[in-house]
This record gives sequence, structure tokens and C-alpha cells, in this order.
Amino acid sequence: MTSWLPECPRWADGMMALLEDLVGIDSGSEDTDGAWRVTERIGRELTELGFEWRSLEGARFAPSLCADWGRGNGDVLLMGHVDTVFPAGTARQRPFSVDAGSGRAYGPGVLDMKGGLAILIGALRRVREERDLRGVRVFLNADEEPGSPESRRHLAACAQGARCALLLEPPDEGEALVVARKGIGVFRLEVRGRAAHAGDAEGTGASAVHALLRAAGRVLDLGDANLRTSVNIGIVSGGRNPSIIADEAAAVVDVRVGSTSEAERVERAMRGIARGSWGRGTRARVLGGFHRPPVEPIAGTAGVQRIVCDAGRSLGV
Repeated sequence: MTSWLPECPRWADGMMALLEDLVGIDSGSEDTDGAWRVTERIGRELTELGFEWRSLEGARFAPSLCADWGRGNGDVLLMGHVDTVFPAGTARQRPFSVDAGSGRAYGPGVLDMKGGLAILIGALRRVREERDLRGVRVFLNADEEPGSPESRRHLAACAQGARCALLLEPPDEGEALVVARKGIGVFRLEVRGRAAHAGDAEGTGASAVHALLRAAGRVLDLGDANLRTSVNIGIVSGGRNPSIIADEAAAVVDVRVGSTSEAERVERAMRGIARGSWGRGTRARVLGGFHRPPVEPIAGTAGVQRIVCDAGRSLGV
């Protein structure tokens, strides 16, 4: 492929103008009007490139977008999201700007991931100058920040038939290609007991707090650095008065895993902990689970990685 580097200034200006437009629109996950405005803006760009797109409705969040160039499923799926973590009004408080010295762009969502949306359109526009885009499908959702609760089923449907998929969200730092990512789970361990006065009626009570503390040790034991599994009990609650035996207690647990097998192990173990005996007269239950599965390299990952890295080198990356 011919290097695009000499031509970068010609088409980078359009990408920067689009980025400025996108950053100027507040599109927090809960801001359905703003998120839909960003989606429609990208939809217009895709239409100009010859794509046909449709909206995939949500209930609480703005609709997702699925776009195809020509008929049939896309061999290549390009993914992204239009929502940000910033509340309404942030775009006015911190308007888009570019540092003249470094060329860096600033503004709410410029990195996560409106810059990726601008790159998506810029790359498609550049490729379209030389060939058609048959076999390319684009999927954008508006509820990525809260974990894609509504759009994940749409993504699964749009991914059917794709030979490879690229997410245009940038990595944490540097010019990197991410080929694996940990899965994320949030569990809530609840314990019920029986309230009683801690002094006069100690024998009739059943402390949910004491039971939770015993169970919490088993929860922490699920972490395994060698298997890239981390466990963090981030929130603990229970009891209302130091002189009263607590009749309820709860802990919220964040779990990160590096593989599907580890997610399955932790899930089984958490359910087992809920069935365990942690104190006379108490009972436990576990709510929640893994809402983001781990991304693991598969047989074709290395081939896609080589293609992307070769393209990067042609651009001086």
C-alpha cells in the first residue's frame, strides 16, 4: 500500500473540523438528546461516503447505529461509542482547543472517544478515494460508559459474519494496539441476620456484620496475581448502632479477570460463598456478575495485528 503520510495534512484538516464539532456536543450517557446528535452527525458523514445506516432502539439510552456499505454483512466491523462521562454543560465550560506548539487537541471526550470517531470517518474517506468500502460495517453505541447494558445485544447481532473487528477507542497511553483486555464483574454480597441488643439479648441475635466479615476473607482469597485476577471490596455497609447486633450487611466487590475460564471460576466461587455457612442464624446471597467479558486473542488476532502495525508504520507510527 502506498504511504499516506505525505497526504496527511490534506485530509487531517477535515478530521480536526469534525472532531471540533463532536466535542462541542455534550453527549453524556444519560443525555440521550446529545448522544443522538453525535450519532446523527456521524450518520451524515457515513451517508456521504455511501453507507446506509439504521438506528437500533434502546429504552433508557440513545439508539445505536449500524451502517453498511452495499449489501451483505460486513467482513470488517469497525466499532465505537458516542457517549462520554461528562455532564451537560461541560462542552461550554471546557470548549475544544488545540495547542499550537504540540498540535494536541483538548476538550471533553476528545480522547474517549470522539477522536476515534473522527479517525474512523477520516480513514474511511481516505480509503474511499481509491476503492469501494464493500464489506465494511460500522457499529456505534451510546451506552458504553455504563457497560453497554442495552446495546450489547445489538452489537452481537451486527457482529455476525464479521471476519475481524476493530474498536477505535484509544488505549490508556501511547500509540498502542490493544489485543487483550480484562473482563470486569461487580458483585454484591448481602447477609441477613437477626437484630438483638448486644448486651441484654446477645444470645438471641445473629450478626450479619460478623458473618459478612468471615465471608469477605473467602472473597479476597479469589484473587490470583498469577492468573491476572484481582478482587477489591470497595464498599462495605451494615448495622445502625454499636449496641445493636446488625441484622443486615453488604459488600460490593469489583473483580477483574484475564480469561473466560477465570470469570467462570470466580462466578462459581461467589455463588458458593453465598451458599456457605458464615454464622448461626444468618443467610447470604450474591447479586450481580460479569458485565464485560474478557477480550482474549484468538487464532486470527496475530494476522490482524500485523496488518494494523504495517499500516501504522506506513504513517510513521
